[in-house]
Amino acid sequence: MAKGYIVSIHTKIIDEEKLKLYGVHAKSALEANAGSYVARGSNISKLEGIPPERCTILEFESVEAAKAFYACEDYQVAKKKLDGKVDRVMFIIEGV
Repeated sequence: MAKGYIVSIHTKIIDEEKLKLYGVHAKSALEANAGSYVARGSNISKLEGIPPERCTILEFESVEAAKAFYACEDYQVAKKKLDGKVDRVMFIIEGV
């Protein structure tokens, strides 16, 4: 079974403190759902286009596990901590 990845591309961070608070709660939810960080941060080297302010890639055992993490109550609580203070694109992609 192919692994599942969640990619979160932060195009605009309005409130760093809200993002930090979200990060604490999201990490707990990630660990509780057997996910792991593949990459995260703002040290991004531009190749083409406009680079995001921050990017995070999470790994799960399957696409279904990634979907379950996103839907879980703990992550939904974490998401609310952002309070609309981060503009981002987030999606799940299947590994090869």
